[in-house]
Amino acid sequence: EVTGTLQPTQRPFKVGTYFPSGSTLVEIDDTEAQLSLFSQKSNLLNALAQLMPELKIDYPESYGQWKTYLDQFEIEAPLSPLPTPINQQEKYFLASRNIFSQYFNIKSAEERLEKYTLYAPFSGVITQASINPGALVRAGQKLGDLMNTNTFELEASIPLGDIKYVKKGDETRLISEDLNQSFEGRVVRISDQVNSTTQTIMVFIRVNGTNLKEGMYLKGNITTIPVEDAMEIPRNLLVDGNQIFGVVDS
Repeated sequence: EVTGTLQPTQRPFKVGTYFPSGSTLVEIDDTEAQLSLFSQKSNLLNALAQLMPELKIDYPESYGQWKTYLDQFEIEAPLSPLPTPINQQEKYFLASRNIFSQYFNIKSAEERLEKYTLYAPFSGVITQASINPGALVRAGQKLGDLMNTNTFELEASIPLGDIKYVKKGDETRLISEDLNQSFEGRVVRISDQVNSTTQTIMVFIRVNGTNLKEGMYLKGNITTIPVEDAMEIPRNLLVDGNQIFGVVDS
């Protein structure tokens, strides 16, 4: 959301770099924005200092709190909330001197200043990086991709006729033939859209575990509602998709 030169950080913003949750992802040079903020705070400090004589005469009951606020004013510290006016007349007086306008402009600048440093919202690995230290970062520019390595989602297509047996929250057991390892998952979303070509519906299964990688193929079963008086047979025994050969009287 901000513009500036990308600064080097403790962990390089490169593909494959792991970032724990809360660590610094990207840091952009904020010197110019910080000096501009200090300038705005200096203007507010000057405006408040000029108000004090009038406050002491016209609003002596409020003079004490504004004097305390002025004494505690630090340009390099976060701006504290303004004292509350004791009546409407005092509020109109402060508004006519643009005190509130300057205050909220400074709070907006403080909020923007925090955006010069981005922190990892979760633990993950960089899968794409589009920037290097020293490069100019522009507002709206894509910096890269951070992938959560603790939780993945598997997209599975279910035949339209079988989707009635699947519901959100169903447990799944997924197997990777390449790793010879199984993983536990759970259905978290079911699409409402039918693929017109395959007549299937997408089901999204959340799965986590060690050795999981982006792009892996998994297969498995969904534990759903039981079917009474039924048996399981290989799908390749079906004839025309809905018939089987049976043995009758030997």
